[in-house]
Amino acid sequence: MQTLAQSGLTEEDYLRRLNFILMQEQIEAALASGAKGGNYMAQIIAEHQLEQRIARLKIYPAQPESITPPSETELASFYETVKTGYDAPDLRSFKVVLVSPEQVIGQVSLSEDEVTQAFDLRRDEFITPERRQIRQMVFGEEAEANAAYDQLQSGKGFAEVAQATLGWNEDDTNLGLVTKEDLDGELADTAFNADQGSINPPVASVFGYHLLLVEEIQPGEELTLGDVRPQIEETLRNEKAIDLVYDLVNQLEDTLGTGATLAEAAAGINLSVNTIADIDANGRDIDGNLMEDAFADLASDSQFLAQGWALEIEEISQVIASAEDSFFVLQPIEEKPARSRGIEEVRARLIADWTKIQALATAKAAGDNGLQDVRNTLANIAPTPAFSRTGAGLDNEAASLIADAAFAQNKGEAVLVETGEAVILVQTDEILAADSEARDTLKTQISATLDNLVQNDLTSALIITLSETHALEINTAGVEQLLIGQTTR
Repeated sequence: MQTLAQSGLTEEDYLRRLNFILMQEQIEAALASGAKGGNYMAQIIAEHQLEQRIARLKIYPAQPESITPPSETELASFYETVKTGYDAPDLRSFKVVLVSPEQVIGQVSLSEDEVTQAFDLRRDEFITPERRQIRQMVFGEEAEANAAYDQLQSGKGFAEVAQATLGWNEDDTNLGLVTKEDLDGELADTAFNADQGSINPPVASVFGYHLLLVEEIQPGEELTLGDVRPQIEETLRNEKAIDLVYDLVNQLEDTLGTGATLAEAAAGINLSVNTIADIDANGRDIDGNLMEDAFADLASDSQFLAQGWALEIEEISQVIASAEDSFFVLQPIEEKPARSRGIEEVRARLIADWTKIQALATAKAAGDNGLQDVRNTLANIAPTPAFSRTGAGLDNEAASLIADAAFAQNKGEAVLVETGEAVILVQTDEILAADSEARDTLKTQISATLDNLVQNDLTSALIITLSETHALEINTAGVEQLLIGQTTR
C-alpha cells in the first residue's frame, strides 16, 4: 500500500490498470503470435551460410632479398612521394618507478620454518591415493552371486559369466579407476585388500551382492618436502612479493608526500628509476612500432599514457594502480615536438619499404602471368579441402581473403589476392551445397529468430499506432522515484 501511495495510485487504480495491461498483452499476443519471418527466407539464409568452396591456389611470395637495392635517384623520388608518412610525432620521455611482484621479488627472503609450515598446510595436495581399475557384477540374491562365483572359480571368464547371468557387456561391468574413498564400507576394504586379478567371494551392500575383479593397481604416492621444495618456495616468494608490493607502495606514497624527488623515493624502497624514452601518445616509438623492452607493457598501458601526457614536464604523478598487483609513478622529463624527417634519418626504413613494394610488384607480375594461363598454372596443384565463407577449413594465414575471393566468383573463375606478403592466385574449383541436415538445423534456428524479430516489429507498430489515437499518461512521481529514488514536490 505504501508503494502504491508513493506512485499516486489507490488499490482500485492499480487493479484497473493491471486488468488493462493484461487485456493489452492478450491483444498484442493474438496479433503478433501469428507473424512469421518465413521458412523460405530462413532456408535461403541457411543455405547461403553453409555453402562451401574447394579451390586451387598458387602462391607468389614477395621476395625482398631478390630485389636490387634502389639507386639514389630512385630512393629520392620515392621519398618525395611518401615523406609525410615518415614524419616524427610528438614524443615524450619519462622516468618511471614500477612497483610490481616481479620488480620486488629479489627483496623477498624465506626461512626454513616458513617453507616447512607451508608444506605441512598443503601436504594433502602432494598425496596421490592408490587407484584400482575394477570390474563388478551385482546380484539381487546371495545365491545367484554364489553361483556366479562358483563359475568364476571353475575357470570361466568374468565377461563370460556377466553376460550369461546378468546379460551385462563389458561396459556394464566396468566400475572404472577408483580410489578407496570412492567406495563404501566393506566394498572398499575388499577391493583394496585384494590382489590384482583376484576375485573375492560375494560382498553385500545396499545395492545387492557384488563380485569384484581387480584388473589394475596404480600405487599411491606421497611426495616429500624435498620433492616439492622448488614449487613451495616459488609459491611463497610470489605470495610474499605481492604483500611486499603493498608495503612498499605505502612507503613510496609517504616519501613522495614529503616532497622527495623520484630518485629519493625509489631509493627508499630499494628500487631503481627507469627511463621510457621517446614514445608518442599511443605508446609507440618514432617509427610507429610498439616498445619491445622490459617496460613495453607499461608504455602501452592506457592509464600510463593518459597520465603521462596530462602532466607537465618534470611533474611527478601520484602512485597509480596498474594490472596484476602492480603500481607505478611517472615523471615526464622531455617532450619533442612533431617534425619532418630528412631522407638520411629514415634511409634504412625507406630502403626496406621501397624494396618490399618492388618485391610485391614482382610477385604481382608473376601472378598476372599465371592468371593469363590459369589452366596450365594450376594443372598440377591439388585442390584445397572444403572451406566456409569465413575461411574455416583453410590452413593459410590469408584464409579469410582467399574465402572472400573464392565465394565472389563462379566455378572455374580465377582471381589474384594480395596479402601484403604475397600474391595468391585463387581459382574456384567446386561449389558445394549445404549439407541437408546441417541446413535444416540452422534453418530452424534462423526461422525462430526471424519470427521473433517480426513479432517484435509488429508489436512496436501496434503500440505506435495506438499512441497516435489514445492519450498517453505519465505518472511523474513514479518516474522520478525510479530515476532518483525519491519523489519531489
